[in-house]
This record gives sequence, structure tokens and C-alpha cells, in this order.
Amino acid sequence: MWGWNSAERLWQDLRYAGRTLRKNPVFAATAIATLALGIGANTAIFSLLNAVMLQSLPVRDPAQLVLFGEGSWEGANAGPAEPGILWLDSYPLYQRLRAQNQLFEDIAAQQNNTSGVNVEWASRPSDGTADFASGRCVSANYFDVLGVPAFRGRAFHPDDDAAGANPVVVLSYGYWQRRFGANPALVNETVMLNGAPYTVVGITPPGFTGTKIGHATDLWVPLRMQPRFMRKESFLADGRLWWLSVIGRLKPCVPLAQAQASVNVTLQQFLSEIPPASSQELVDRRAVRIELLPGARGFSGVRRLFAMPLALLMAGVGVLLMIACVNVCHLLLARATRRHREFSLRMALGASRARLLRQLLTEGLMLSALGGAAGVLIAWWLAQGLVRLADYRGAAVTVVVTPDARVIALTALVALAATVLFGLAPAWQSSGIQLATALKESARGITGGFQQRFSRLLLVFQVTLSVALLVGAGLLVRSLENLKNMNKGFDEEHVLLVEISSRSIGLAPEPTLALYDELISRVTALPGVRFAGLSRTSLLSGNTSTSDIVLPGYMPARGEDMEVQVDWVTPAYFDAVGIPLARGRRFLPADGADSPKGAIVNEAMARRFFKTADVVGRRFRNDPSSKDLEIVGVVKDAKVVGLREEVRPIVYVPVRQSPQLLSSLSVRATGDPGSLASQVRKTILDIRPRVPVGQVATLRARVEQSLGQERLIAELSSAFGLVALLLVSVGLYGALSQQVAQRSNEIGVRMALGASRGGVQWMVLREALMLVLAGIALGVPLAIAAGRLVTGLLFGLKPADPITLVAASAAVLAVATLAAYVPARRASSVHPMTALRYE
Repeated sequence: MWGWNSAERLWQDLRYAGRTLRKNPVFAATAIATLALGIGANTAIFSLLNAVMLQSLPVRDPAQLVLFGEGSWEGANAGPAEPGILWLDSYPLYQRLRAQNQLFEDIAAQQNNTSGVNVEWASRPSDGTADFASGRCVSANYFDVLGVPAFRGRAFHPDDDAAGANPVVVLSYGYWQRRFGANPALVNETVMLNGAPYTVVGITPPGFTGTKIGHATDLWVPLRMQPRFMRKESFLADGRLWWLSVIGRLKPCVPLAQAQASVNVTLQQFLSEIPPASSQELVDRRAVRIELLPGARGFSGVRRLFAMPLALLMAGVGVLLMIACVNVCHLLLARATRRHREFSLRMALGASRARLLRQLLTEGLMLSALGGAAGVLIAWWLAQGLVRLADYRGAAVTVVVTPDARVIALTALVALAATVLFGLAPAWQSSGIQLATALKESARGITGGFQQRFSRLLLVFQVTLSVALLVGAGLLVRSLENLKNMNKGFDEEHVLLVEISSRSIGLAPEPTLALYDELISRVTALPGVRFAGLSRTSLLSGNTSTSDIVLPGYMPARGEDMEVQVDWVTPAYFDAVGIPLARGRRFLPADGADSPKGAIVNEAMARRFFKTADVVGRRFRNDPSSKDLEIVGVVKDAKVVGLREEVRPIVYVPVRQSPQLLSSLSVRATGDPGSLASQVRKTILDIRPRVPVGQVATLRARVEQSLGQERLIAELSSAFGLVALLLVSVGLYGALSQQVAQRSNEIGVRMALGASRGGVQWMVLREALMLVLAGIALGVPLAIAAGRLVTGLLFGLKPADPITLVAASAAVLAVATLAAYVPARRASSVHPMTALRYE
């Protein structure tokens, strides 16, 4: 006897399900498209979440990697090690850790933040347009520790990181393709990095962009090249300059706790050899420690930044999937009504309820499988589109979105869960028909009572979820508007921002003063320019320099934060960016090296340290080793770092009194600042042909870019909310249409007994509106409760914002009324005689 009856029945069920769907193309297409939308949206958002939060580095055995701290800090930190977890390492500490290593196969280090690099192919000089790349200094064993072989050429050798070694560079595969057209002849050729020659020795394999997720690195140079590469003083000998992220590969079977204890012994030995600046520093050192973390996913500061937004988007697409499943459930219930005679005949011929249930679930599983397959295509398209949209909105994180085992497993799991969500109840209801009554043509055993109650519950559930989704989207949209309309402290209209880099061509601060004077003079002379100013940091760039100030006669309390932001500017800077002067005066061209040292502070600085707004003439030092600075003016508070950042105390110093390398040119125009971009760029290159000109953008565009993440989340949430609203309206229309068809004889009797058309319409509309109002009543508290979980993403709003709650509820009510009107009108057009004859 054939022993595989279960397999044979499954094959029969699959074939029958295929034939059934083929005979009902409209139903099949609608159900598959609805599921594909829900599954595709879930898979797309999860693909982004996977790339940013979960995906392992494309290296050998990533599970063996260990991070020495999470590496979320960007930049360098000079001074004694602060008590607590040490997130960065100095070069001498890295050497000590590697030399005393016994539990690691090896330990590598990298520059914590990327440096902007001007790149030229030495044998093919550029046309004067700078090409910026992001580069890092790394230890010579960096690629060996990670297990990343060279795609072309070789990785670094130990000799490349020795004193006096020839400068070499390794390029990423993506940058090699983008900048050099994947030219294989580039290996062993010379490229100019910031005006200095380097030999290209290798190309990394495709997909590897470094160990810092979200920040792709274009090129790497050995640590010994740091002074030449960064055009700064050497960081290699200073044990108090923390600028390296360290990653190691554990030996097999070594516990993480044992390795952590070992490296902390080495750390304390290292710190004990550095003379303390005070007795308090000696005490603080005992509380300094290194925390080892699993390194399979690399370093990433963006995980903390994007964790909540991605979780919010995943919740949104999850709600969207549930609404889609409810819609398919409505379709299956309606279809089951039309198939009840088929089911009764099959049961009369001997089919058991379990057999019928299995058949219906097989049909649902086939729908899910087809919807999942279409969803994967939609997900790939959506994921790529979201990456491009994020880049366009200025919220880009450099990630490679590719499907892996997690994404495929999630798609299969979602498809299976969808089958249970939308298929189980209709299948159970359809398989439980009453045989005696179902064979009667007018029987309502499957079309009455339970099905109608269940359908109404589904509609209430849909409305509840859609209200919650719309309220969330509304809160995010209104929060974005609040950010856009807030008082930023500067005038964003008619301002052009230009990034330049005099460091990349090796100019010292003093010689650049003449360059700055000439640049400002020639740019100001351009038609349409009102003011031009230079600064070290650009508005809303996220970058800043800080220092601990000293106030004469002021003794800070233990642990009191005396840190302020410091910027170096030229006299017309405040006029160029539109930061108003509150008291005193602006800087003058006469504020030079021979004049009294002066500074301008913001109002937050005056409030924080002087407890009064009238601080003109007061003195302070912006670091313990500097001379006293006299406050000559106070400017209004401005959001100079980021729009969500609290305004911190800021000190502005005239660059002629304290020469620094400036990197941002701000130009205020009389009209459209964008029309000046080419003229300003040409002026800079005429003065210094090799000065790299980086990003050129208007200040308004920078403001929009700084809101890129908020705008992206608001747009996606709004799109999900609108799709959910559309699905709810379709579900309501379908369910009411089905109920009207089922109640046609009842409606005919009512009209035969004198019911008016308007009365019948209102009867159907009233039932629909009652369901919608019940869903709104449940959805509003759900939205408020969910809103409390994302309070950190809101600005100037509370989760229970009444305007948003009313607007979302009104939108759902209006759309539901429109969706219910057509079935209601159709109900009122039922002819009494037709209905009575049918009965």
C-alpha cells in the first residue's frame, strides 16, 4: 500500500488551491496584492534595521571579534582619563595592550573618526575640482586581525607602519570604482592625499567599508602616517590623547570576562606610569576601566541614534500588516459565503471537518506564499528607495542593504503568521457549517450570526489600529513642523555655506591669515554679496571644539561642568550668518595680535557662569594655560550644533588674535544664495588652485538636511497611515457590501412595509458609523499609550496632543463615511418585489 497519504493529500490540496485561485483572478489578485504590500513593507524596514543594527561585519569569524568600548564617540579627547568606562585609547596604551596580550590572537587599532581627504591621481592631474574622500589611520595588522584579504594587491605589512616607511594607502572597493573607474592599473600607482604622495598597495573586497557601521571609509593609511595624513602634530607619543578605537580577536575558548580582567590590569599599570596633574586625578584613575563588548557587528554610534526610529517604523509596518491581514480575512469570509454549498456537498460526500479545514488553510498558505514572493520584490525596491530617500533627505547612513538569512527567515515567518492571522477564523467558520441547512438554497447558517459579529469585530480592530497609526504619524509631522518653525537664533535666508580646507594643502595658521583676508575681500566684492565671514565650525554641521574655561575668583564645585564650545571667526561672521548682537560690539578688523584679547559670548554663557546678561567687560580664560579674554560683546543664543541640541555656552574668538585653520565660509547674499555657488567656488580656486572646496549648500538646505531623519520618519509614518486608511476604507466597503447582499431580502421587506430610501441608507450608515466610533474610542487611548514610548522623538508636543487626536479621528470618520455610503445607497435601491420573490 502507498504509505505517503499525507503527502498525497497535501499535493491534492495544493493543486486544488491553485485551480481555485486561478478561477477567481480578481479575488486572488486583490488578496495577493494586499499581502504583498504588508509583507513587503515589513521586509523592507527589517532589511534596513538588519543592516544598521544586526548584520555582522563581512569578515572572517566575526563572532571572535571584541571591541574595546563601543566607539560611539567621534573625534579625540585630550587630558586625563575620565572615571568610568574608557571608550577611546591612546596610541601608547594600544601598544601596551598589544605587547602584553596573552588572550587575543592579535589587537588592532583605528582612528576613531574619519578625516576628510583631498584625493588626486598623481599621473592624471585633476581639473581643479577637489574630490573629497573619508580616510582613517589604522594599525598595520588591521586587515589581518579582521580577516579581510585584499581584492587586488595586498593589505598592509608590518614594515608599512615602521618609522621612516614609505607612505602607502589601501582603497575601498566602492571608492576605487567610484573615483578611479575600477582601473586595475591603479595598484602600485601614486595618488596625492592632501597634497602628499602615497602608493596604492591594495583594494579591499566588495562590501567591506570598515568596522564603523554607518560611516563608510574610502581609504586607509598606516598609523605612523598620522601627522602627514591629518596635517596635525603627532598623536603617537601622547599617552593622554585618546583618539583610537581598538578591536581584538580572542583566542578560541577564552571567556570575555577573563580577557576584560586582563586588559584592565594592563590599563591600570599604564595609567600609573603617567604623572598625575593633581591628587584628585590619582583617585579618579582607580575608577577608569575598559569594557569589552562583542565585536561581530563592529563599532557604531548610529545604532543608538537610529534604534528608536527603526523600532517605530517596524511597529508601523507591523500594524499595517495586521490591517492587511484583516482585509484578506474579510475577503475570505465573503468568499466562504459564496462557497457554502460547495463545502456542504463535500461534507455530504464524506469529507471531514479536519480535511476541509486543512484545504482552506492550504489555500491561505498559498496566498501567503504568493504574497510573500511578491513582497520580497516590493521589499527590495522599497529598501533601495528608502536608502536613496534617506540620502536625499540628509539622513543617510552608509549601509549595504542586502537580503541575508535573517531577512529571508523573517519574510517566511511573516507569511506564515499572516496565514494564521487571516486564514484561521474563516477556515474554522467555513468548515463548521450545518449540513442540513446549508443544502437549502436560502440557508443562512454560514452567513448569519457569528460571521456578522466576527466581521464587525474585525472592522473595529482595523479602525483602532488605523487611528493609532494616524495619530503617531500626525505627532511626528507636527513635531517636524515645530522644529522647522522654532527660533533657531540665526537668519537662514540668503546664506551660502562653503566648506574649505587649508589644512589639506599644509598651510600653517599664520600664513593663512593673508589668505583669509584676500578670500573675504574678493568674495565680498562679488555682485549680490552683502557679507562674508569665516569660522572654524560650520552651522548645524554637528562638529564643535570645546574647552574648560577658568573664571577669576570662581571655584567650581566638584564635578561641575566648566566646558564651553569655542569657535574662531572673522569680523563679519555674525552678519553673514545672521546671529544678532544683544550687547556690546562685534569684532573689528583692528582686533589683531597687538590689541587687547577679546571674546564674544552667547547669552547662555552669560547666564550659566555670570548669572547676569550684563557681562561686557568681564574677564575669563578659555583654557587654564591661555591669557585672560575680555568680553566685548554678547550675541543671541543660536542652535549652532543641531536643532534638537540644547544651546550651550559658546565663546567666539577673533582669528587674528588666535590664529587657527578655518574651514567654513559663510556668505550672505542679497538674493538667491544658490546662484553665487559657482562664482564663490571659482574665486576660491583662483586664489589657491589646490584648496579643496567641499560641500557648497545654502543655510536653508542645511537646516532641511539637519531635519532629514525627522522628515524621513514623518513621511514614512504618514505613508503607512494613509495606506492603512485606504485598507480600512476598502475593508469597510467590502464588509458592508457583503452584509447588504446578505440582508437584501430583509431590506426588501422593510421597504415593502413602507421604509423610505433615506431611512434604509441611514440604517446602513448608522451601523457602520457605530463600528467606526467604537474603533476610534479604542484607538485614541492606544495611540496615547504608544505615544509615551516615543516621547523622545517629539518636539514641543505631548502624546495626548488634542489637535492631532481630533484630526486623526476626523480623517478616519470621514473616510469611513465615504466608504460606507456606496453600500448604503445600494441597499436603498433594492426593489421590494425582487427581494420578496427571492425569499
